[in-house]
Amino acid sequence: MTPAQLGRAACLSRPTMSRVMHGHIPSDENLNRISIVLEVSPGYLRGGYVMPEHLTEDDILFFADLRNIPYLKLVKEAAEKGLTPEDFKNIVDIIEKIPG
Repeated sequence: MTPAQLGRAACLSRPTMSRVMHGHIPSDENLNRISIVLEVSPGYLRGGYVMPEHLTEDDILFFADLRNIPYLKLVKEAAEKGLTPEDFKNIVDIIEKIPG
């Protein structure tokens, strides 16, 4: 998809798309339009890691409290494989119960 095609699909003007393509940060509304067309989250377009929308505040606090980078990489890999946070917590609970 070319920038022009993206602009048309997102109902954005050529000048707006030109500014975006040259590094201008679009408004939240325009970013949402672009993200809908590209079928990604606005946060993904901002370049940050975005927690899945189905997570609760407790889920976020659970993961934020674990400052171990290898653990966070494991969580990311689990999410990419389709495991939900609840699945992951259950796995961690099971592992913690293993003696030794």
